[in-house]
Amino acid sequence: MRWIVVALVAACGFPKPPDVVGEPSCCQLVASRPALAKAGATLTLEGVFDPAATITFPGGEAAPLTMLGRYRATVVVPASATAGDLTMMSGGAAVGTAPFRRVTFSPSLARFAIKDPQASGARQDVSLAELRSGATATTVGRYLYVVGGGSGGIASRTVERAALQPDGTLGPFAIVPDVTLMTARSQHQAVAIGGFLYIIGGFDGTSSLASIERAPIADGTLGPFEPVEVALSTSRAEMTSEIIGAWLYVVGGTDASQPLGTIERAPLLPDGSLGAFEVVPGVTLMTARKGHTSLVTADALYVLAGSNGQAIDTIERLPIAANGDLGASEAASIPNTLAARDGATGVGLVDAYCLIGGTNRRDVECATIAPDGKLGPFITPTATLSSSRVGQMAALVANNLFILGGDVMTPSIERGSINSGAIGALTTAIPLTTAQPGPGAQSTVVVGDNVYVMGLDSLERARVPLDGSLGTFGPATANPIVSTFAHSTVVLGNYLYVIGGSAATGNVARVERAPINPDGTLAPFATVAGVVLTKPRQGHTSVVIGNNLYVIGGISGTTTQQFEGSVERATINVDGSISTFAIVAGINFTPRTGHASVVIGNSIYMIGGRTGSSTVTGVVERAILNSDGSINGVVGAASLSTARAYPALAVTGGYLYVFGGQGAGTLDTIERAPIDTTIGVLAPIAGTLTIGRSGANTVVLGNDLYVLGGTTGRTVELAELQ
Repeated sequence: MRWIVVALVAACGFPKPPDVVGEPSCCQLVASRPALAKAGATLTLEGVFDPAATITFPGGEAAPLTMLGRYRATVVVPASATAGDLTMMSGGAAVGTAPFRRVTFSPSLARFAIKDPQASGARQDVSLAELRSGATATTVGRYLYVVGGGSGGIASRTVERAALQPDGTLGPFAIVPDVTLMTARSQHQAVAIGGFLYIIGGFDGTSSLASIERAPIADGTLGPFEPVEVALSTSRAEMTSEIIGAWLYVVGGTDASQPLGTIERAPLLPDGSLGAFEVVPGVTLMTARKGHTSLVTADALYVLAGSNGQAIDTIERLPIAANGDLGASEAASIPNTLAARDGATGVGLVDAYCLIGGTNRRDVECATIAPDGKLGPFITPTATLSSSRVGQMAALVANNLFILGGDVMTPSIERGSINSGAIGALTTAIPLTTAQPGPGAQSTVVVGDNVYVMGLDSLERARVPLDGSLGTFGPATANPIVSTFAHSTVVLGNYLYVIGGSAATGNVARVERAPINPDGTLAPFATVAGVVLTKPRQGHTSVVIGNNLYVIGGISGTTTQQFEGSVERATINVDGSISTFAIVAGINFTPRTGHASVVIGNSIYMIGGRTGSSTVTGVVERAILNSDGSINGVVGAASLSTARAYPALAVTGGYLYVFGGQGAGTLDTIERAPIDTTIGVLAPIAGTLTIGRSGANTVVLGNDLYVLGGTTGRTVELAELQ
């Protein structure tokens, strides 16, 4: 996890001791750990502290500090905390911020998959723009930046980024044309401090580097890189870096000839600059290592795994003094359950720390972190990567952990959920502004920080602020009105598509799209010339797998209505445009409309729906897609516990939820199934919707799952993730 900090200057409650040289003398908050925590948890703060200072959490509540020493402190998370920046106040001035989010659940890793589940809106899977191993990934504002790295032994200067969506998905990655490294490098470190992103050391393809460069962070974006006068005292690559107290520590690594056991540090100055690096005297690793991970807890720096010519399974612990100094390294008194792994990714999740992948490894190991900072034994959870990776990056976006790139054949990205999938009771939330005329009339999509709800002659949106809540809905008046209902929507590249549906003249075959502006607003919709469905249809579903867009089922025809089980397909081009549609030969689901579709891995599931004017089904069918875009035969997969048409689907954690729909009346019941590579048995849960509804949509934002609209009109309800 990374910390983006604005360190301002204020007088502390006590002067700097006269014998302390080269250390900061002004109050500043430099880092806070963990970045995710539940109410009542204790955060460890790094920087320079005043006993009278307070921390204001996102949400507005202030909390007092508990001093561990001049350079470390703790604070307890209040129940009112939300998501955003926590700010330290000293002497009436803000003296630093750090990102924080209060979560309502205990994070735990679910399965990783390259293909995103699609349940409440279709979008493309995301890949990096370039092959990268040994790069760094850092969140800046509403973007995820990936810096440097290499492929085939050649280091890169390029930087790419993707927009962060509040539902935990990523927009498409693209190279940032005006931001490049001054020196091509991989296996470096990136640290955000004082309004700058520092890039430290690394490997340029020939030798290890001591040089440092930085880019300013302004208005939520990254500016051009510039040189930094200070440098590492030893050239290093494959090291780790940690902020402890008011210092930046750099641990181990390699000078390209051998692993290093030394540790060096530089003071973090109040203006956001770095002081000179010096090797920490008398403190070295017991085992020189590179390709390791490191973790800072309340009482110690842990150094884990790595390589010294062969993969290492040992853990070292360096105690942290109250002033931020490191003590001598010792073997961690943890049962040695850690697998030997080199080039793994380490990720902190509230009260746990996980090691993911590494050379020839797909597995994940996690250890608990006790409140006093002690690390427990490592155990292997159920999560595994789809392929072994080394030199990969990790990024936490909302409730998803992304593993990006690495030494693999494609610039692929894997995603694993960090929430368990349990939900609390549903309650009423802020309403929509427009009621829809019938079930299946609306669709919902998240674009940028906007949630759009589209129906017959209506297009409204609500903004999602940084705290992850859902704002007030209102008409999206800057955009033309969508004139169809029972259509489907899909995000491809930087376009939002509306496919088919029913209009005043009957079912339509047309395809419309609106360009997505950088801020997530929509440019005007326009009909896509030369692209039409093979059959006018409404009540269908659309899904994306690979470079293909599939449209499934519905009711076709204009004057004569026919229930469809057919599938048609369009090819998705690199620029987000699509070819015209063609029927996929030999593939037919049971003809139906008002069904729901979900994609899990390479499988499309068709769930429930109407198979006749008054016949509702609970049948679930599955088709498996091949790598060339063809589809294997349709097979029965499962059954709903209650037959229902127009249900709302949501995938959260390791579960698929099915909400409401039409059955013997309008339903308020909920069922769910565990998901892994396939969908498990669907079974009812104890809770219900606050009111029966069909044709609703869902979206997961922050700590909440929302169920929007449907036949109940404008109502919206939410359940807290647990």
